[in-house]
Amino acid sequence: LILKSSMAISGDECANQATPEEIAEATLRMFEKSVPSEVPGIVFLSGGQSAVQATTNLNAINAKSKGPWTISFSYARALQAPSLAIWKGKKEHLSAAQAEFLKRLRANVKANAGLYTREDEA
Repeated sequence: LILKSSMAISGDECANQATPEEIAEATLRMFEKSVPSEVPGIVFLSGGQSAVQATTNLNAINAKSKGPWTISFSYARALQAPSLAIWKGKKEHLSAAQAEFLKRLRANVKANAGLYTREDEA
């Protein structure tokens, strides 16, 4: 059993957007209160976040997590959207799009370990 969830993020129209640390604290608090320790893993949807936001928030959650679960990502849009925006269906953009997709994957692998930094976006 793997739980597929969203992060506890602020609504789009909320005047005060939560920081990644606040998102991590709220998300983990919710899991600690409601997810049994027998659940082996929790994966996240990007929930409309940008690619960088989703990665940054995943990193903050994993950096703070002391829970019994493996926490990872299950989002497609936050991985694919930047590459698709580069590719635009044009053969000449394929290499750049592939490089962007690989960058997003590497950034999220680091975020799984709580080791992602903004420098990973360079």
